Amino acid sequence: GSLYGIYANLLNRVLGAKLTHGIRGVFWHQGESNSGADAPTGDFDYKSYQQYFVDMSAAWKQDYPNLGRYIVFQVMPKPCSLGPKNDELRDVQRTLPRLFSNMDILNTLAVPGYLGCHFTIAGYQNMAARTLPVANHRYYGIVPPAPVTAPILQRAYFTSAARTSIALVFDQAMSWSSFSTVNYYVDDVGGKVTSGSALGNVVTLQLNSAAAPTATLDYLKDSIWSFGESTSSLLYGANTIPALTFADVVIEPASQSQTITFSALPPKTYLDAPFALAATASSGLTVSYTSLDPLVASISGNTVTILKAGSTTITASQAGNGTYSAATPVDQLLTVNPASYSSWASNSAQGLTPGVNDGPLDDPDRDGIYNLMEFTLGGAPIVSSQAILPKLSKSGVDWVFEYDRSDYSLTPATTQVVEYGSNLTGWTPVTIPTTTAGIVTITPGSPSDHVKVTLPASGNQVFARLKVSQP
Repeated sequence: GSLYGIYANLLNRVLGAKLTHGIRGVFWHQGESNSGADAPTGDFDYKSYQQYFVDMSAAWKQDYPNLGRYIVFQVMPKPCSLGPKNDELRDVQRTLPRLFSNMDILNTLAVPGYLGCHFTIAGYQNMAARTLPVANHRYYGIVPPAPVTAPILQRAYFTSAARTSIALVFDQAMSWSSFSTVNYYVDDVGGKVTSGSALGNVVTLQLNSAAAPTATLDYLKDSIWSFGESTSSLLYGANTIPALTFADVVIEPASQSQTITFSALPPKTYLDAPFALAATASSGLTVSYTSLDPLVASISGNTVTILKAGSTTITASQAGNGTYSAATPVDQLLTVNPASYSSWASNSAQGLTPGVNDGPLDDPDRDGIYNLMEFTLGGAPIVSSQAILPKLSKSGVDWVFEYDRSDYSLTPATTQVVEYGSNLTGWTPVTIPTTTAGIVTITPGSPSDHVKVTLPASGNQVFARLKVSQP
């Protein structure tokens, strides 16, 4: 285009300063003159505004390669007394972030110093004050304690089949003001909203009569609202910034309820193969699952993998969608019993041969650790290693006996007893519990728990040993 157009004039200056690769963002406050029918298409500007913005942003990225973010302002209602389609234009600006993941939207509603078209000097300073927290966050990494952008409507839907209540879902927490009821229009008709409330990011509007099934909703009309009002009739976020206005928003039907069917889970045994969960939602939507204790069982999709003996709660949930509301989650207890020695020995991963070297007192790798002890300590029965053996050490005045107990060997699979004494003829037994008790400290883990026995023995000589038996 012309070398002296608005776009070209700015680009020429940036080129001259050799700063094309130094531009990191765009602050965009524009649109007052697009409220009418001056588009090159001959139609109303708002209909082509989005595409022109997309085309312009593509040119920005070409001319300023390191441009990373857009901060866009929704224009004021009836700016400079222009129209008649500014309500629709502002709604196009509201929805621009759906196309840009790197865009923030602000407005200048309730910014002191507005004159109806431009701002006073103090007004522009106030505009900058509203913009600064966004710039600090996006460009300088300063994390704000609360949202610093204008609340954006995400969706609107009837809360029931009666269509006398509308829920407005925003992108942040909201604050209700009864003065704002005058600014809502159902199918272009005002006065239908009688009251409202805010809970979290949802504003609920109560109507004086049922709306049509195909009704639309507007918030704040050019032809009625005045920036000079003595008492604000705006809807605000909890961050005290007014919400963006919206126009011709389709009110979705009320969400249908759904329920989850999730049968009780049969007990499992450690070493059992992964298994599938089979909960269903009455909506036919996919059910998701979580495990309260992922050390006992992990879940991927609908497949449960058992990791150790114990118990965990499996929760089935369905978050809903545009048609169905979220289902009430359903919990089921999963109990995983310890593996028996025989199930461990017969597992092909151990490499034992039935009837040849799979007995509890066999020692096929000849490392002095018989199979039952390998089972208890998490060893490999055909790989010679003594690294798994318990250790006895001095800690201050105490003696400490420690070992890693395989989750396979938890009660009732084995009974484990630590015996200690000052000589090899007199032994004091300590039965190892499932969890910490007395002089025994159990640190849970997977696939082994750590067992630490602090022996009440003094002197420079102590003997200790681990004895393991089956039921």
